[in-house]
Amino acid sequence: MYSLNYKVTTSTCNSEGKLKLFSALQMMQDCSEMWIDSEPQVKEYFARENMAQLLASRQVEIMRVPDFKEELTVTTSVYGMKPMFGFRNTFIYDAEGKPCYRTWSMGAFVDRANGKLKRVDFVIKGLRVEYRVAAKLGDSLTPSLFQIENGFIIELAIGSEASAIVEMVY
Repeated sequence: MYSLNYKVTTSTCNSEGKLKLFSALQMMQDCSEMWIDSEPQVKEYFARENMAQLLASRQVEIMRVPDFKEELTVTTSVYGMKPMFGFRNTFIYDAEGKPCYRTWSMGAFVDRANGKLKRVDFVIKGLRVEYRVAAKLGDSLTPSLFQIENGFIIELAIGSEASAIVEMVY
């Protein structure tokens, strides 16, 4: 997951002092774009394969439109992948942590040289999931990524206690 903090400013508001939908979408897109810098393995793979991911669709649910000078946090996380498409959630939360906007988007993997769809080619040779402590409704899971030879390990923690460990070998 990646997050950015924002403040609703005059340039992002409409005449009633409310955050413009266009501005909210720009915040979400900026957060999604910055995410790749927090994932060096993904960034390296895209550079090596001369690939980009282009936004193909975004579904937006508006819970509440923020007001002028509100403090906001935009978060984004990947929740799925197919050979030619990636899927992510991007949410905007107010200062109290309540959602203002929730979005689900799909991006297409594209060859930068010819603009055509391009497959992400890696084969998963092994997957291990170890459950340690059950997560309950309302728990916040914090992921930690550890690179290993030919794969990675993701720990999902509730506070300082590991809830689940996922090991993927490719």
